[in-house]
Amino acid sequence: MDQATRLRANAWRIAHAALRAVDPAAAVGRALSREGDRLRVGERVYDLRRTRRVVVVGLGKAAAQMTRAVEEILADRVEAGLAVTADGCAVPTTRVEVVEAGHPVPDARGLAAAHRIAALVDGAGEDDLVIVPISGGGSSLLPLPAGGLCLEDLARVGALLLTSGAPIEEVNAVRKHLSAIQGGQLARRAAPAQVVALILSDVPGDPLDAIASGPTVPDPTTYADAERVLRGYALWERAPVSVRRHIAAGIAGSLLETPKPGDPLFTRVLNVLVGTGRSAAEAALAEGEALGYRGIILTTTLAGEARVVGKVIAAVAQEAVRFGRPVKSPALLVAAGETTVTVRGSGTGGRNQELALSAAWGIRGIPGVAICALGTDGRDGPTDAAGAIVDGQTVDRIRRKGIDVGEALAQNNAYRALAAAEDLMITGPTGTNVADLCLVLMEEDDDDQGGERFDRGGAVSGWGETSRGSSRRRTWSRGPGGGDRDAARPRPRVLGRGEVRRGEGRGAGGAPLSPREPWRRGGEAGAPRPRRRWAEGRRGDRGAPPVGDRPQHRRDPVPPAARRPPRSTPRRERASRPLPRGRGGLTRLSGGATTERAKVAELADALALGASAARRAGSSPALRTTWPQANLPV
Repeated sequence: MDQATRLRANAWRIAHAALRAVDPAAAVGRALSREGDRLRVGERVYDLRRTRRVVVVGLGKAAAQMTRAVEEILADRVEAGLAVTADGCAVPTTRVEVVEAGHPVPDARGLAAAHRIAALVDGAGEDDLVIVPISGGGSSLLPLPAGGLCLEDLARVGALLLTSGAPIEEVNAVRKHLSAIQGGQLARRAAPAQVVALILSDVPGDPLDAIASGPTVPDPTTYADAERVLRGYALWERAPVSVRRHIAAGIAGSLLETPKPGDPLFTRVLNVLVGTGRSAAEAALAEGEALGYRGIILTTTLAGEARVVGKVIAAVAQEAVRFGRPVKSPALLVAAGETTVTVRGSGTGGRNQELALSAAWGIRGIPGVAICALGTDGRDGPTDAAGAIVDGQTVDRIRRKGIDVGEALAQNNAYRALAAAEDLMITGPTGTNVADLCLVLMEEDDDDQGGERFDRGGAVSGWGETSRGSSRRRTWSRGPGGGDRDAARPRPRVLGRGEVRRGEGRGAGGAPLSPREPWRRGGEAGAPRPRRRWAEGRRGDRGAPPVGDRPQHRRDPVPPAARRPPRSTPRRERASRPLPRGRGGLTRLSGGATTERAKVAELADALALGASAARRAGSSPALRTTWPQANLPV
């Protein structure tokens, strides 16, 4: 098996391990358990003998799997229920009906299911227990328009938001205020019954109010926030008139707001987080380490524009390949989160495919690297692909099919480009849904056995650089004349201030001499360049050696002593001091100086030049650097 094939196989294996770790049924089983008539949810215990009915209503892409797990635990205690999930995600159940609906665009099937779920929870009493399995996708799968709105209004606004590049928190802030069941309103409908929500997070950072638009969670956003989001993305004028009127009425106080934090109804609501993208990332890391990779989790809150994130991921991979940072090869970098795509073209793709295509451009020509980006639900955007696995040859494969990578990114047509390279990941519905996953796998190049390594531009790796992050130094050949190719060339010493690195050529005594050192004005060839020091008069004496012992700056032909000495009186003080009167009829110049002062300056310069000449003759002490006003005529 060649290296590229091995990297792809390992990426698939690591991805499967991550998906197994966030299996919805296993996640529910860890949070929910029953001992006779005692139901334990996290740290809270419910007495089933005092519970009249147990109703299960689920929503989201993983709702079917989670609902079946609840059935298996509670068995005959479940009296009724309904769960709505995405197409292809339904599983057989015994007591709770499971239906499928449209995602990401809501449809009539979801609307019908929402009305049925609303009826179930509306009829719950104080002695009833409502269990709500929630996972990502629930916002679209359970569309129940607020008064005065219709399904088309929700679909139109949802499509605008999803193509705007807005983060999911802002998208759901709008959705909550157009819905009669999101934003804590399912819990409001179920009151005074006890509510237990089992939540599988697909949002970076796991904010409960943003997962499926938080139907059982207090909503911190307002109608004003909804308007601000639509205006911020230039969508207000494009939204249906009915939507704008509804939001305006809410801002004016004519409509009931969503329930807020501190509302007493939430004292009978328990929200439990049963699975997150962090769990998937940790499982991926463990599997990679079992395969022999040095692993590190970069982040579990990955966010931003997909193509920009792809560039960053590629840059991190390059850093690891060239310098072994943040981890040396063989290495695995893991990131989890959810990016966004601002749709500008008419192509087909998803956020993970766009991230992968952008990253492929960043690692083009680099061997020993593979980048995997996938959606854990098995569906990336409106396509049948979960994501893609790209490597250093992906761009070449795409070009050979006559596709321009830049144009594909500009048109949001990542699916076509990656399909041409045969780099798409097709998993089918996985039955779960947590954050997207990004894996970067790196290994030593199989062809890199100690010789010179060239990058895309043909440049040779520099002294002391390591191969694919390994700790050994680069080995070099000393040329056709001999030398041991397996001998490690030492890392050059870091130069001190004023030192120079020797180049080619030979000087006196066989010392190497660089031809690019025209600053030398004498002395033996190959002598070290003197340190640059500030001449006296530029920054004061400061205890430095006399001016005559100081070297000149190589670009300044004027000796330091010939420069005009600093004035002893600050400029502002001189400007405010009155001019002397009655001594030679001083007249002002346009610049505020005097003709007499100009004469004084010329005299000082002449003295400095004379002292410099005397010093070169070896017969004069150093010149004072302060202005000798007391000895000069004024």
